[in-house]
Amino acid sequence: MSGATKTVLVTGFGPFPGMTHNPTLDLVRALHGREVNGVRFVATELPVSYRRGPEVALASIQAHRADAVLGFGVSKGLTRPQVETCGRWVPEGRVDIEGQTATLLDGDLADAELCVPATWPAGPLAAALGVSTSDDAGTYVCNAWLYQVASKAKVPAGFVHVPESGADPDAVAEAVAKALPSTLLA
Repeated sequence: MSGATKTVLVTGFGPFPGMTHNPTLDLVRALHGREVNGVRFVATELPVSYRRGPEVALASIQAHRADAVLGFGVSKGLTRPQVETCGRWVPEGRVDIEGQTATLLDGDLADAELCVPATWPAGPLAAALGVSTSDDAGTYVCNAWLYQVASKAKVPAGFVHVPESGADPDAVAEAVAKALPSTLLA
């Protein structure tokens, strides 16, 4: 990697109904402060809220002057991490920690198939992690995060679902450094 150190903001969610311990917090806390191959990691904990989760992520990008952002969420059905390719317009989801079901995503029924693509290329990140990609980030706050952050952030934004068992921070750090978007390498 050439040039100056790049700052990557990694976000993880707090607990939510049905998940009293969110493994994404362990992951991003383990990454916070690391520097690997010219990538410095900073972490932010997000509330599992359709409104505040994306808002906190977007504010943290500015506060940390991040060059890129990578969100992490947990998916109970996974056995390995999975890189999400897009956030879909979904008007309602499960109840968040604030009691909301409205996802607060811009759109209407005409946008039901709207997919906001991750701006951090999913293919190279998935290859570096040795995992697959998915075009279904679900209908909960993770999807809302990807939809909002990918459409509003001025930096590359991607999202990775991890299993309940979590993910290896060392492997994630190496993969992220290897798969930085090419726009950051110039």
